Amino acid sequence: MFDHWLDILQRGNYDLALPTLTITRGTAIHCQGSGWLTWQQGSGLVLRATTNGVNALFAAMADDHEVGQLLPRESFLSVSGTSQDEWCVNLTQVPLDGYHIHGPSPHVVWNLSSPGVTLSRPARRRGKNRKLHALFGPPPETWVRGTETEVRHPDFGRRIGALDWLEATTSAGRVVVRKRTDDWCEVVVYLSEAAVTRNAFDVLNAVGRAFSFVLGRRVHLRGYEDFTPETDIRYLYAAEIRPTRNGLYQPLGRSDVFRTSIEPLLGLAINFFLTERGTQVARHMHLCWDTADNDIQTQMSTASIVAEGLLLLATSRAQPPDPGFTPQDREAASRWLRENEQTLSPRFVARVRGLLGTLNHRRPIDVLQDWRQRSVLCVTQDDVEAWRELRNSTAHARLVEPGGNRQQFQTRLDYLRRVLNLLNRVVLMMMGYNGQYTDYSSPGWPDCAFPLPQTGAI
Repeated sequence: MFDHWLDILQRGNYDLALPTLTITRGTAIHCQGSGWLTWQQGSGLVLRATTNGVNALFAAMADDHEVGQLLPRESFLSVSGTSQDEWCVNLTQVPLDGYHIHGPSPHVVWNLSSPGVTLSRPARRRGKNRKLHALFGPPPETWVRGTETEVRHPDFGRRIGALDWLEATTSAGRVVVRKRTDDWCEVVVYLSEAAVTRNAFDVLNAVGRAFSFVLGRRVHLRGYEDFTPETDIRYLYAAEIRPTRNGLYQPLGRSDVFRTSIEPLLGLAINFFLTERGTQVARHMHLCWDTADNDIQTQMSTASIVAEGLLLLATSRAQPPDPGFTPQDREAASRWLRENEQTLSPRFVARVRGLLGTLNHRRPIDVLQDWRQRSVLCVTQDDVEAWRELRNSTAHARLVEPGGNRQQFQTRLDYLRRVLNLLNRVVLMMMGYNGQYTDYSSPGWPDCAFPLPQTGAI
């Protein structure tokens, strides 16, 4: 029997009896009884329970919500209970369904589902330091540090060595990552004194996003333990997330650069994704990571849209680039429109006014052209054209299938590779990365020094 929480998460199933259980919703529903919590990977998290509260449920049945509308937060149930070994259990986002009332019976039978559960109890091991222990998947394929294992046996004793872990230094503390299986790795975060009060989800989400960026694919959190001086907390995220089989272009490639640069980049990326700006970048990049197994047309559409968002985020704190017009140009156009308004159709006047109203808005193409002129990130006209053509072709449904014109399809693939390479460069720049990276826009995909030579300021 597994005792370690991460062993349970990796095993993929869990059962817990709740002799005392309370189900509430505001002041209208208050049911008490007992239940049994079951988690099976692939089948979700289910609570089966029997409580009192029939009359409250009958009253709640009339509280319907309009079909197609998001459920208000107050409509979800609060479910809490206590196990025999003193774990306090709380389920999250439990909708009011899955219950049965049988005729004159005073009992309610529940069959509830939830995407996650939190367990907490007073700390069994007292200490001053706080530590997070989490299970993530999928893990990296390449590791940089080794573990030596000794097998003690009179006839078959031996020592075995394997590369299976790495570490990174971050503002939140020391992060150590070790391979468990081909599907999972465990992460330990020794929180620093300055970060000891940080939310566990914030820290671990930053770790997951950092690995997603480095690996070019979606890396997700299955669950964690949070050891504080006062409380032991366990969390299980039960929603089924299938890992992607493929990945995007990894910023460090798959050569020796990955081994030599993974740890410093990982530490820098975790720090970045702990910030509000990093969180915004991750929301954009997640769309790309999520499409690694999708149709190539979907990848092209998503990459071109994400590029727009990242270009605007990267320049949100900078002076706007040359918009291609002067204030005098804009005033002259506005004056011409006012003087000729009576001779033009109303729809045309409205369109021109709308165009003039957008001239001060920062456009991604303006950012790219400005970077090309000032050699920011060594952006070339080929990069500009790749993004423009990829965006316009997908936005206007000019699709090219792999089985069609092979030259056109190869051109689109080249555009996609350049845009994804641009995304890597932009994120590395926003992180302040200094090291080696793989340049997918050049023949042979060489490893280059970053920041790039002749790089102007944003």
